[in-house]
Amino acid sequence: MAGCYIGYVVVLYFVSGSAPFEKVHSTLPIVIISYLLLGPIAGGVVGFLLPVASSYIRTIFVAFVASAIVFFGIVVAASGSPLTWHADNWVFVGSAGLVFGIVLGTTYYKKAPRPVHASDEVSELRTVYPPKHRDPEA
Repeated sequence: MAGCYIGYVVVLYFVSGSAPFEKVHSTLPIVIISYLLLGPIAGGVVGFLLPVASSYIRTIFVAFVASAIVFFGIVVAASGSPLTWHADNWVFVGSAGLVFGIVLGTTYYKKAPRPVHASDEVSELRTVYPPKHRDPEA
């Protein structure tokens, strides 16, 4: 997925120059590095938190954390250090993380499979050969 985004920004750079990046106070290398770093970091967090995702709400929480990490990195690439951020940057990270957390959590939530109960019927399955028959491998 990061490859698609990197391809897009490289084409954007060749078509429009550095103006789109300067408009958001960034550069092409910073955007490319953020794309390459954010995916694996968010993926690692999802892998670490996956055991927590046993219910619908918990799955949304895991997706929220991963989405917030990605949007945190995007805002760092666009606005610089979090120490200099305004409140709207923090609100954006939280709200975008929440929206994408709900969407992704709903998309990837899987109910646990229903347990299989043994049948009350008598099985004809035999684990040994009946006395009248000979084992062909013996």
